[in-house]
Amino acid sequence: MLNQKNSKLIICKQTRRLTSDALANSLRKLLNSTSPISEIGLCDQWLKALKKYKEIFPDGWYIPPPHGFIVLFGDKNHIQRLYLKSARPTEFWPKDTIFLNRKEGIASMYFSPVNKQSGIIGDFGLTVYFGTDQNIKKHLLKVFDITKEIFNHIKLGMKFSDICKFALDLAEKNNLTNDIVSINDPSNTNIGHIIPAIYDDWTDEEKVNLRSKNLQIIANTISKKRKFLSLLEQTKVQPGMAFTIEPRLLDKNDPKLPMAYFHTIAIIRENGQKELLTNFDDIFKLIGMNYMLK
Repeated sequence: MLNQKNSKLIICKQTRRLTSDALANSLRKLLNSTSPISEIGLCDQWLKALKKYKEIFPDGWYIPPPHGFIVLFGDKNHIQRLYLKSARPTEFWPKDTIFLNRKEGIASMYFSPVNKQSGIIGDFGLTVYFGTDQNIKKHLLKVFDITKEIFNHIKLGMKFSDICKFALDLAEKNNLTNDIVSINDPSNTNIGHIIPAIYDDWTDEEKVNLRSKNLQIIANTISKKRKFLSLLEQTKVQPGMAFTIEPRLLDKNDPKLPMAYFHTIAIIRENGQKELLTNFDDIFKLIGMNYMLK
C-alpha cells in the first residue's frame, strides 16, 4: 500500500503528464492547420485541452499571467521576446498580435496545473525551436544537458543552497548565466523551488484556502508555500520530496541565442531513489527536435 508521500508524488507526476499531453495535442492540432498561430491562440487551445481533465483546476497557480500560462514566440531576429526575468509584467503576457514563425520560430511555453483534491502542482514548461540554425540547436541541447547534470549531482542531505551554487558554477563554466526574478525569493538566485505539501503537509489555514474555490487565493497559498533552490535556502534534500529544476540560461557571449529553459521536476522517493520528470519527448518529436532525444 502506498504511503501518503508516495501518493502525492504520483499525483505530481500525473498532473504534469496531463499538462504535457494537452500541449502536445494542442500543438499537433494547430500545426496541422494552415492558419496563423498566435500566442493567445496556443493558450486558448491548450486551455481547452486541459479543461477535459476534471482532476485539475481550470487555471494554473502561477497568476498573473492570465490562467497561469507563459507562451512567448520569437525568432532569430526577434529574440528579445524570450528574455524574461519574470512573466508577471503585462508585456510578457501572451498576445494575439504575435505569431509563430513555423520555419525559424522559437517558443517558450509553460503552465502551472493544480490537482483539485490535493493542491499538488505539476508545473511543466520548455523552450522549443522550429528552425535549423546549428548554434541555436547546440545551445538548447547544452541547457538541457546542464539541467540533467544538476539533477545527477543531487544527493540526500544536500542543502538547496549547495545545489544552487553547483548549478550557477556549472552555468558559469559554460559561459551561461541564470537570469530570474521571483516575487517570493529575495535572493533572486534560484534555479527551482519545492513542490509544496508533498514533504510537508498543508496547514489547517492553507487547507481552508485551498477549499475556497477562489483561484487567486489558491494561487497565493501555493506560491507562498514554496521554498527555493537558492543560495540562501538551507533546506536539505529528503526522501518523499519533490522540487523543480528550471534554470533559465542565457549565453553571455552570444546575444543572438535565446534564453532557454527546460522546466523539470526532481522526485525523491521514500526509498531515496531519484527520478527526473521531463515529459518532453512527444513535443520534441512533433516539432522535429530529434537532436534533443539522445
